[in-house]
Amino acid sequence: MPEAQAEAIADATRDFVLEDLATNANLARVEEGLKAEIGRVERELKAEIGRVERELKAEIAAIDQRLMAALEAQALRLTVRMGIMLAAGLSLVTALIGLMIRLH
Repeated sequence: MPEAQAEAIADATRDFVLEDLATNANLARVEEGLKAEIGRVERELKAEIGRVERELKAEIAAIDQRLMAALEAQALRLTVRMGIMLAAGLSLVTALIGLMIRLH
């Protein structure tokens, strides 16, 4: 192979290889770009997490209110039932005492 042709092939190969090689400056630019992108994503995630946290707190508060209302309603029902049973028991005892007095 003639020397001129070999040099031309070597130059073409060198140019081809150098196009694909990253220099320190290239890597530094890529690193800075990645750091900036990571920072942006981190800020977005923190904002989204904060939003979801606020939504969950609001939903939990609403559920808490509904549960408290349901518990209060159940307590009222139980109180009424206990009152009815107490009144019925007292009425029965009174009737039995009256019956025992009449029969005696």
